[in-house]
Amino acid sequence: MNYGIYCNTPYQILSALCFLFEYCHEDVDKCDFYIDVENSKLMNQYAQKLNLISKINKVYCVYRNVEGTNIIANYAIKTERYLFPRKSIERLLCNQIITNLKYDHVLVSHFGPIARCFLFAFTGAQVSLYDDGIGSYLSKQTYLFSTTKDKIFQFITGRGIDTIKIKSIYLFSPEFYNGENNEKKKKISIPNSGTKDSYIIQNVFEGDKQKLYKQYRYIYLGQPIEAKSEQYYMDILHNENRVMEILQEFLGNKLIVRPHPRQNKEEFPLLTCDIRGLSWELACSRYLSNDSVLISRFSTAQITPRLLFNIEPTLIFTYRLFADGCEGVSYSEADNVIDRIQKIYKDKSKVFVPDNFEKFVSFLKSLTNNCK
Repeated sequence: MNYGIYCNTPYQILSALCFLFEYCHEDVDKCDFYIDVENSKLMNQYAQKLNLISKINKVYCVYRNVEGTNIIANYAIKTERYLFPRKSIERLLCNQIITNLKYDHVLVSHFGPIARCFLFAFTGAQVSLYDDGIGSYLSKQTYLFSTTKDKIFQFITGRGIDTIKIKSIYLFSPEFYNGENNEKKKKISIPNSGTKDSYIIQNVFEGDKQKLYKQYRYIYLGQPIEAKSEQYYMDILHNENRVMEILQEFLGNKLIVRPHPRQNKEEFPLLTCDIRGLSWELACSRYLSNDSVLISRFSTAQITPRLLFNIEPTLIFTYRLFADGCEGVSYSEADNVIDRIQKIYKDKSKVFVPDNFEKFVSFLKSLTNNCK
């Protein structure tokens, strides 16, 4: 069987590798990886390392087209992606010709614009989803199809959400999932330590020789601001700055910030930052413990320790200190995920969602007081 897998984050590469090790047989299956090398600064480095894995047939580097600077240019890009998806993918591959390339099975972790184009480029192939962190455990995977422009193009081209039939969804914690593909879930696992597959993952994702996350109990996981307007951006930024002030006041040098790949340390001028971009998943497996405290708006990285390694750090989700939907999901959708996280935690009180700054401060004080 021929497989094609599209990845645009390090976490997706990890998930795709775990699928490869568990479900693909080197003697009979061929598997190509499509890596979005411009999504973060380390993706090109990962793509080069994937080229050395014998079980992968070929690695294609995807170079994003910059969205147009005006409405006409934006519609031209979207038109090509819907009407001529194979040609659009070739353009993203720097004009590599894939006209005769066929797959029996294609995998993506979400339905973003390039992922959708990738699926439409290989019509006739079976389609499956694979673990993309917290977003994969939401009840629906279709919200990116909801824009007016997409609805117009779906109607014109017949390439809408109803044409994508999911065969399977491959997850690290299928028991945590109860979405619309509940009957199609399959398990993937992190390879056992000391195995050949485990060594390959360690070679792709450089480990933390400084053991930095063993030294800090409190870790803030940065996320870029996705804003639909300038005013919306300013409102989120104002509250984000307030969160930073509180963390500086109550945690200070006890806290380390791990910026998102699309952030830089200048966004956190008063706090210690880890900007090395090393694998969070390997750090979780080696240096985090049940005593760790992970703080963020609503991040995949917060639930990675529990879903992948059965480690239960304290989790503080701050999304309710911001406008509803600022993480691309509604309060109710996020609350549903939090409810399920609490159900799989032994100590439910370790999962906390403050809905005002007073409660946020109070919870931080209780954590620091307990450590005295």
